[in-house]
Amino acid sequence: MGFESSLREIKMNFPFGDVNIKAIDASHGVFMRSFPRHMHSFYELHYITGGQGRLILEDAEYELSKGYLFLLAPKVHHAQLTDTNNCMEEYCFSFEIQPKKVKGDFTIGRFFIDSDFYICADRRGMDLAFAELELELKNRELGYMIAIQSLLERILLLTVRNFLYPASEMQVLRTVPDDRRSLLMDEAFLYTYKTLTLEGLAEILNLSPRHTERLIYEKYGTSFTKLRMQSRLNAATNMIENKGKRLSEIAEECGFSNYNHFFKEFKKEYGMPPSEYQNIKK
Repeated sequence: MGFESSLREIKMNFPFGDVNIKAIDASHGVFMRSFPRHMHSFYELHYITGGQGRLILEDAEYELSKGYLFLLAPKVHHAQLTDTNNCMEEYCFSFEIQPKKVKGDFTIGRFFIDSDFYICADRRGMDLAFAELELELKNRELGYMIAIQSLLERILLLTVRNFLYPASEMQVLRTVPDDRRSLLMDEAFLYTYKTLTLEGLAEILNLSPRHTERLIYEKYGTSFTKLRMQSRLNAATNMIENKGKRLSEIAEECGFSNYNHFFKEFKKEYGMPPSEYQNIKK
């Protein structure tokens, strides 16, 4: 696989937006054989330069051909299969991300932390950037370290732009939860709101917590924490309307840590304390 050891030897680290990037490896080569299901502890950015193949994830399958780009986060199980009659060729950049303690709005580095998997057709010139990187790693002329860092930053920037601002004639593909997963999520928030955790829901869905959080936002338009709170408050209002229970009992049964927590969240959601709501429903 081409120049696969060069970045390992350099051990390059550099800031990128609100994160630090640790370059692990880079390679360019032809897949003479397929790679069965596996995962990595780091990010992998793949750019297909020729041939045909397939990417297999836990719940989806994607055709790969020249010009396609995909990003895999750590611990995402996948298999990469090549067409033995038209072996796939690719560039691959492996890297780690270390968050910086920076407050503020979304910045470019956060894109990678918030992503499990993306795939799309390149419309930003990734092939030229990778080709220049290969030449710099091979020739190592004066100033090559500066050039390599600049090219890696460019490759990461083009990646973000490809995925966040795709050209109008193409679509960004993402893994989509099937009907079964949607049903499991609905049931979890409806019946297990008291003890439900993001990790527990992720285990039910057979996904990573980060992937689960993203699916929740796609389906419900809010975060796991906010949706769980809505579920608990909905249950609380039903219990109040059915009467027969004290507010402190309702707070405990709905999963609130104490009555003060219940009081605060209820008033924030409904604009009145639970006792006033109870009086209205008498």
